[in-house]
Amino acid sequence: MTYRGIDKKSILFKLTSFVIIIIVTQAVLFAVLIVSGGILSQAKENAYQSFHDKVYNRKDYIQREMKNRWINIDPYITQTSTLLSEAPNTKDFFNSQIPNMINMLRTTQSTGVFIILNEGDVKQTGYPSIYIRDYDPLLNDYTNKDLYFLSGDSELAQKTEIALDKKWSHNLKLNEDNKAFFEKPYSGSSFFFNPQLAGYWTTPFKLKDGDMPIITYSLPLFDKNNNIRGVMGVEVAVNYLIDFLPASDLNMKDSLGYIIGFKNQGDEIIKPIVSVGLLQKKILNLDEPLSLKESDSERNIFKINNNNSEEKIYADVEKISLYSYNSPFEKEEWYLIGMMTENNLLSYVKKIQNILWLSLVSSILIGVTGGIIISYRFSKPIVKLAKQVKESDKNKSINFTETGLLEVDELSKAIEAANAEMKKDINLDPLTGLFNRKAFQWNMEQWMRNKDKNKKSALIMFDLDNLKIINDNYGHKWGDKYILNAVDFLKDISEKDHMLLARRSGDEFVLLLYDFDNKEELKGSIINFYKSMNDKKIIFPDETTDSISISSGIFWIEDTDLSYDDMLHLADEAMYYSKRFNKGSFTEHDDLTNKEFSI
Repeated sequence: MTYRGIDKKSILFKLTSFVIIIIVTQAVLFAVLIVSGGILSQAKENAYQSFHDKVYNRKDYIQREMKNRWINIDPYITQTSTLLSEAPNTKDFFNSQIPNMINMLRTTQSTGVFIILNEGDVKQTGYPSIYIRDYDPLLNDYTNKDLYFLSGDSELAQKTEIALDKKWSHNLKLNEDNKAFFEKPYSGSSFFFNPQLAGYWTTPFKLKDGDMPIITYSLPLFDKNNNIRGVMGVEVAVNYLIDFLPASDLNMKDSLGYIIGFKNQGDEIIKPIVSVGLLQKKILNLDEPLSLKESDSERNIFKINNNNSEEKIYADVEKISLYSYNSPFEKEEWYLIGMMTENNLLSYVKKIQNILWLSLVSSILIGVTGGIIISYRFSKPIVKLAKQVKESDKNKSINFTETGLLEVDELSKAIEAANAEMKKDINLDPLTGLFNRKAFQWNMEQWMRNKDKNKKSALIMFDLDNLKIINDNYGHKWGDKYILNAVDFLKDISEKDHMLLARRSGDEFVLLLYDFDNKEELKGSIINFYKSMNDKKIIFPDETTDSISISSGIFWIEDTDLSYDDMLHLADEAMYYSKRFNKGSFTEHDDLTNKEFSI
């Protein structure tokens, strides 16, 4: 096609101008959207929300472990109180209590359990106690070979085959550094009738010099007369607790992970008490309280001011609820704190910002270039279609190449459809308007080449019963009416895009039902066809009434290499069986396997 410049009245010029204006306008709108900050603000909100959700869910998990697993010792407290009241002396009590404590240790999956009694000269000899430790709670050895006595009678340890820890002592000596886990619940019990209200969680401490850091939960221990005798509780090693704080939870690479913070009664600041990894120790000043500046109050997100990083550090601070409202320790608050650098937290915000600016520039360049190219090439498919129409053989099926332009393709499809309709009339039965046998065979063979093997299909032969009697009694005009009534029912067997129907001869019809999800659905269509046909009556000229009667045979089209004629023959066999033995109904060819009859 030869172009002689661009005329301002031409479709080329107008379309090019229109496309360029649309693209530039769209680009400007994108720029306004970016400048206004709506998209980036929403992306930032999403980043905050995702960060908050991860920390909150981890906090919820830790809280459940601490409250529902590690301190789930009520049944053991009750049993211990009973044994404490019944035992004649401390040694017998500890001896009877060992199985109960081992069960408690296994059930809670904590790293240690203990009973400490306030009896005798505790300042001189220490507190009578049993303290059993399991350094790996998740690996249970039911022979007790994985357990260690941290304190208790050595004879009892030998009897139970529990080894003595290298820091073992007969009695437990407490000092200013380690006495809180005993003294706080013991002294707090005097104000409460319910021992659970005096349960106390300690911040990390070392039970003995050189020992590993632990936290403990201890409850006051009463006998049957409600006399307080000591405390009972569980120990959780800090290293074990850290396993529940995976850094990859927040970010797969260079993650700051979690710390646990603590706020004492009357304090306004949170102090780190459990940290994970060297990266935290490098970036944070763990020996001093956190200096937090609020960034999002709704999601408890803050910036950590006192850090040693060149990047901004964000923290999501979630309170771990360990104590009930009226507990003496409710003002001692624990927190799970998740931390992320600004680059990690807002990485998607920055990516979106870069993508938006890149899209802005690219859309302008591509839009302008594409608009010009599309405009110049728009007329090409129209010319090509016109040429195909002109050169097409009107006596053959017309198939035009798609141009990719909706309106032009719709025009070509309309021409194809008109051509097909013209040819269809040649292949139609004049009385019923259905395909004749030749057209049906051609269409079915076309379908067979591309049939969906995962769908269910069937070929069905129909033969009208009693047509000769109606022709003899009432004439061929009533015979034709009988045929047309039957065709009305056949047309309603299924939706048009699931069936192909044709008249083979005077009273014989053939039907292809295809692309059903299962046999039951397809067979249900046949059953409904017979039911509706039997329910409707025809009034003949002599005022007698009767329903249409049709016998049929069904051949299920499975994954087979049978030809069209072979399948038609098998459906015909089933239909003739119906005519002879099951008149007015249908027979499936699969059911003829064990039946003997001759056509």
